[in-house]
Amino acid sequence: MDKGGTYDSATGMFAPVETVSGVTVTCYVSIPEWGGWIPWPAEVYSQTNPQVTDDQYPDGITTTGYFAFFTPPGDYYLEVEGIPGYQRWRSPVIHVITQIVHVNVPYTPWPETSAVTVTLTPDGPDPAVVTVPVGSAVQWLSQVRDTDTVTDVVRWMDTPILRPLSALDPLQNPLGFDGGYLEPGTGYRRRFNAPGKYVYTDGAGHTGKVVVTGGGKVYLPIILRH
Repeated sequence: MDKGGTYDSATGMFAPVETVSGVTVTCYVSIPEWGGWIPWPAEVYSQTNPQVTDDQYPDGITTTGYFAFFTPPGDYYLEVEGIPGYQRWRSPVIHVITQIVHVNVPYTPWPETSAVTVTLTPDGPDPAVVTVPVGSAVQWLSQVRDTDTVTDVVRWMDTPILRPLSALDPLQNPLGFDGGYLEPGTGYRRRFNAPGKYVYTDGAGHTGKVVVTGGGKVYLPIILRH
Protein backbone atom coordinates (compact mmCIF):
# COMPACT_ATOMS: atom_id res chain seq x y z
CA MET A 1 0.00 0.00 0.00
CA ASP A 2 1.01 3.65 0.04
CA LYS A 3 0.60 4.40 3.73
CA GLY A 4 4.14 3.75 4.93
CA GLY A 5 5.41 1.79 7.91
CA THR A 6 8.47 1.19 10.07
CA TYR A 7 11.47 -1.13 10.20
CA ASP A 8 12.47 -3.15 13.26
CA SER A 9 16.14 -2.28 13.71
CA ALA A 10 16.82 -5.54 15.55
CA THR A 11 15.34 -7.96 13.01
CA GLY A 12 15.29 -5.89 9.82
CA MET A 13 11.60 -6.78 9.39
CA PHE A 14 9.20 -4.18 8.04
CA ALA A 15 5.85 -3.46 9.68
CA PRO A 16 3.49 -1.70 7.25
CA VAL A 17 0.60 0.48 8.36
CA GLU A 18 -1.66 -1.56 6.10
CA THR A 19 -1.07 -4.97 4.53
CA VAL A 20 -2.93 -6.38 1.54
CA SER A 21 -4.70 -9.73 1.23
CA GLY A 22 -5.39 -11.60 -1.99
CA VAL A 23 -2.27 -10.45 -3.85
CA THR A 24 -0.56 -12.92 -6.20
CA VAL A 25 3.24 -13.10 -5.87
CA THR A 26 5.19 -15.07 -8.46
CA CYS A 27 8.86 -15.89 -8.00
CA TYR A 28 11.06 -16.11 -11.12
CA VAL A 29 14.54 -17.63 -11.22
CA SER A 30 17.33 -17.05 -13.74
CA ILE A 31 18.36 -20.29 -15.45
CA PRO A 32 20.19 -19.32 -18.66
CA GLU A 33 20.38 -22.89 -19.94
CA TRP A 34 16.57 -23.09 -19.72
CA GLY A 35 16.02 -19.83 -21.59
CA GLY A 36 16.55 -17.15 -18.95
CA TRP A 37 13.88 -16.17 -16.43
CA ILE A 38 11.33 -18.87 -15.66
CA PRO A 39 8.84 -19.39 -12.81
CA TRP A 40 10.77 -20.95 -9.95
CA PRO A 41 9.85 -24.68 -9.74
CA ALA A 42 8.71 -24.52 -6.13
CA GLU A 43 7.07 -27.95 -6.21
CA VAL A 44 10.55 -29.51 -6.33
CA TYR A 45 11.08 -28.03 -2.86
CA SER A 46 7.58 -28.91 -1.54
CA GLN A 47 6.44 -25.30 -1.86
CA THR A 48 3.95 -23.32 -3.94
CA ASN A 49 4.59 -20.76 -6.69
CA PRO A 50 2.83 -18.44 -7.25
CA GLN A 51 1.48 -17.63 -3.80
CA VAL A 52 -1.53 -15.55 -2.79
CA THR A 53 -1.15 -13.51 0.38
CA ASP A 54 -3.15 -14.99 3.30
CA ASP A 55 -3.59 -18.41 1.70
CA GLN A 56 -2.27 -21.45 3.58
CA TYR A 57 0.90 -23.07 2.21
CA PRO A 58 3.29 -25.84 3.29
CA ASP A 59 5.35 -23.46 5.44
CA GLY A 60 2.39 -23.40 7.83
CA ILE A 61 2.41 -19.63 8.30
CA THR A 62 -0.62 -17.48 7.55
CA THR A 63 -0.22 -13.78 8.24
CA THR A 64 -2.07 -10.92 6.57
CA GLY A 65 -0.10 -9.76 3.55
CA TYR A 66 2.55 -12.46 4.03
CA PHE A 67 4.36 -14.56 1.41
CA ALA A 68 7.57 -16.60 1.62
CA PHE A 69 9.78 -18.58 -0.74
CA PHE A 70 12.62 -20.67 0.67
CA THR A 71 14.93 -20.92 -2.32
CA PRO A 72 18.43 -22.20 -3.00
CA PRO A 73 21.15 -19.64 -3.92
CA GLY A 74 20.60 -17.90 -7.24
CA ASP A 75 19.13 -14.82 -8.91
CA TYR A 76 15.41 -14.19 -8.58
CA TYR A 77 12.78 -11.52 -8.99
CA LEU A 78 9.17 -11.18 -7.83
CA GLU A 79 6.14 -10.19 -9.87
CA VAL A 80 3.24 -8.86 -7.81
CA GLU A 81 -0.28 -8.46 -9.18
CA GLY A 82 -3.78 -9.80 -8.84
CA ILE A 83 -6.15 -7.20 -7.35
CA PRO A 84 -8.29 -5.23 -9.86
CA GLY A 85 -7.49 -1.53 -9.73
CA TYR A 86 -3.95 -2.06 -8.42
CA GLN A 87 -0.69 -1.79 -10.32
CA ARG A 88 1.58 -4.69 -11.17
CA TRP A 89 5.01 -4.39 -9.51
CA ARG A 90 8.26 -6.08 -10.51
CA SER A 91 11.07 -6.26 -7.98
CA PRO A 92 14.77 -5.69 -8.55
CA VAL A 93 16.87 -8.80 -9.08
CA ILE A 94 17.29 -10.57 -5.74
CA HIS A 95 20.65 -12.25 -5.18
CA VAL A 96 20.14 -15.14 -2.76
CA ILE A 97 23.31 -16.51 -1.19
CA THR A 98 22.94 -17.81 2.37
CA GLN A 99 21.12 -15.07 4.30
CA ILE A 100 17.36 -14.52 4.47
CA VAL A 101 16.28 -11.75 2.09
CA HIS A 102 13.29 -9.55 2.92
CA VAL A 103 11.41 -8.05 -0.04
CA ASN A 104 8.71 -5.55 0.94
CA VAL A 105 6.31 -4.56 -1.82
CA PRO A 106 4.82 -1.04 -2.19
CA TYR A 107 1.62 -2.29 -3.84
CA THR A 108 -0.43 0.74 -4.92
CA PRO A 109 -3.73 1.56 -6.66
CA TRP A 110 -3.93 2.81 -10.23
CA PRO A 111 -5.23 6.41 -10.04
CA GLU A 112 -8.14 6.94 -12.41
CA THR A 113 -7.55 10.70 -12.61
CA SER A 114 -6.02 12.11 -15.81
CA ALA A 115 -2.22 12.11 -15.77
CA VAL A 116 0.74 14.02 -17.16
CA THR A 117 2.99 11.59 -19.05
CA VAL A 118 6.74 11.24 -18.58
CA THR A 119 8.51 9.04 -21.12
CA LEU A 120 11.29 6.85 -19.76
CA THR A 121 14.08 5.64 -22.05
CA PRO A 122 17.72 4.76 -21.38
CA ASP A 123 18.45 8.44 -22.21
CA GLY A 124 16.51 9.64 -19.15
CA PRO A 125 13.02 10.95 -18.31
CA ASP A 126 11.36 13.26 -20.83
CA PRO A 127 10.50 15.81 -19.62
CA ALA A 128 12.95 15.69 -16.73
CA VAL A 129 10.82 18.14 -14.72
CA VAL A 130 7.02 18.30 -14.71
CA THR A 131 4.77 20.67 -12.79
CA VAL A 132 1.26 19.59 -11.81
CA PRO A 133 -1.42 20.90 -9.46
CA VAL A 134 -2.04 19.07 -6.21
CA GLY A 135 -4.38 16.10 -6.68
CA SER A 136 -3.07 15.37 -10.18
CA ALA A 137 -1.32 12.22 -11.35
CA VAL A 138 1.91 11.56 -13.24
CA GLN A 139 2.34 8.51 -15.45
CA TRP A 140 5.75 7.09 -16.36
CA LEU A 141 5.84 5.08 -19.59
CA SER A 142 8.81 2.88 -20.48
CA GLN A 143 9.58 3.26 -24.19
CA VAL A 144 12.23 2.20 -26.67
CA ARG A 145 14.07 4.65 -28.91
CA ASP A 146 14.16 4.67 -32.70
CA THR A 147 17.82 3.68 -32.51
CA ASP A 148 17.22 0.65 -30.25
CA THR A 149 17.61 -2.74 -31.89
CA VAL A 150 15.45 -5.82 -31.58
CA THR A 151 18.20 -7.31 -29.42
CA ASP A 152 17.95 -4.32 -27.06
CA VAL A 153 14.19 -4.67 -26.76
CA VAL A 154 14.35 -8.42 -26.13
CA ARG A 155 16.99 -7.88 -23.44
CA TRP A 156 14.96 -5.16 -21.69
CA MET A 157 11.78 -7.22 -21.84
CA ASP A 158 13.65 -10.02 -20.08
CA THR A 159 15.56 -7.79 -17.64
CA PRO A 160 14.19 -4.23 -17.67
CA ILE A 161 16.44 -1.35 -16.60
CA LEU A 162 13.92 1.46 -15.99
CA ARG A 163 12.36 2.05 -12.58
CA PRO A 164 10.81 5.31 -11.29
CA LEU A 165 11.93 5.44 -7.65
CA SER A 166 11.53 8.48 -5.41
CA ALA A 167 14.21 9.81 -3.11
CA LEU A 168 11.70 9.34 -0.28
CA ASP A 169 11.51 5.73 0.92
CA PRO A 170 7.99 4.65 -0.13
CA LEU A 171 7.92 2.01 2.58
CA GLN A 172 8.33 4.57 5.34
CA ASN A 173 7.03 7.79 3.84
CA PRO A 174 3.58 7.77 2.16
CA LEU A 175 4.77 10.61 -0.10
CA GLY A 176 7.38 8.32 -1.68
CA PHE A 177 6.80 6.00 -4.63
CA ASP A 178 8.34 2.99 -6.37
CA GLY A 179 7.03 1.92 -9.76
CA GLY A 180 9.10 -1.26 -9.86
CA TYR A 181 10.97 -2.26 -13.01
CA LEU A 182 9.06 -1.48 -16.19
CA GLU A 183 9.39 -3.52 -19.38
CA PRO A 184 9.14 -1.53 -22.65
CA GLY A 185 5.54 -0.53 -23.23
CA THR A 186 4.47 -0.68 -19.58
CA GLY A 187 3.83 2.15 -17.14
CA TYR A 188 3.32 3.30 -13.58
CA ARG A 189 1.01 6.03 -12.31
CA ARG A 190 1.11 8.07 -9.10
CA ARG A 191 -1.29 10.67 -7.71
CA PHE A 192 0.26 13.54 -5.74
CA ASN A 193 -1.95 14.78 -2.92
CA ALA A 194 0.52 17.12 -1.21
CA PRO A 195 2.43 20.10 -2.64
CA GLY A 196 6.20 19.85 -2.83
CA LYS A 197 9.16 18.85 -4.98
CA TYR A 198 9.52 15.11 -5.51
CA VAL A 199 12.91 13.97 -6.80
CA TYR A 200 13.23 10.49 -8.29
CA THR A 201 15.67 8.30 -10.22
CA ASP A 202 14.88 6.22 -13.30
CA GLY A 203 17.07 3.17 -12.68
CA ALA A 204 19.38 4.08 -15.56
CA GLY A 205 21.44 6.76 -13.82
CA HIS A 206 19.21 9.78 -14.42
CA THR A 207 17.21 12.04 -12.12
CA GLY A 208 13.79 13.62 -12.60
CA LYS A 209 11.53 15.85 -10.57
CA VAL A 210 7.81 16.31 -10.05
CA VAL A 211 6.81 19.77 -8.78
CA VAL A 212 3.35 19.80 -7.18
CA THR A 213 1.77 23.22 -6.67
CA GLY A 214 -1.22 24.54 -4.78
CA GLY A 215 -3.09 22.93 -1.95
CA GLY A 216 -2.23 25.59 0.61
CA LYS A 217 -4.68 27.18 3.00
CA VAL A 218 -6.42 30.40 2.00
CA TYR A 219 -6.89 33.01 4.73
CA LEU A 220 -9.62 35.60 4.21
CA PRO A 221 -9.52 38.97 6.01
CA ILE A 222 -12.02 39.49 8.78
CA ILE A 223 -13.96 42.76 8.56
CA LEU A 224 -15.47 44.02 11.78
CA ARG A 225 -18.37 46.50 11.73
CA HIS A 226 -18.76 48.83 14.65
